[in-house]
Amino acid sequence: MANEIKLTQTITYENGKLKYTYATGSANIPQATQGYADATVALTTAEADHTWTVTTPGLVLLRSLEATSTGNDVSWGIKTSTGGINNQHLLKPLQTNICTIATSTCVLRYAAAAGTINLQVLEFNA
Repeated sequence: MANEIKLTQTITYENGKLKYTYATGSANIPQATQGYADATVALTTAEADHTWTVTTPGLVLLRSLEATSTGNDVSWGIKTSTGGINNQHLLKPLQTNICTIATSTCVLRYAAAAGTINLQVLEFNA
């Protein structure tokens, strides 16, 4: 298991007597270029482009660090040719999203729904 990222995901649902757990197992994702970066970005309501720290982005984890479950959301997606957010995704407070970046020319863009929100961005080289 050298030169790879090990990804394991589990989701557990409990609401009254209804309970469900789903575990995907583990996926080993090859990494040709060693490296990762972990940063916290302060978002405002103004859309901002993400600047890659790693040289060949492959996998990225975004986590809202909004302190309460009733706080503000983060909108994020791929930057369009006109500058907006295409294929917009929503991160609720304290939620995490993991995605694969197809090319280093791909530009992530994000914004806070209101106020200022800290977003953790964990990048891995491809």
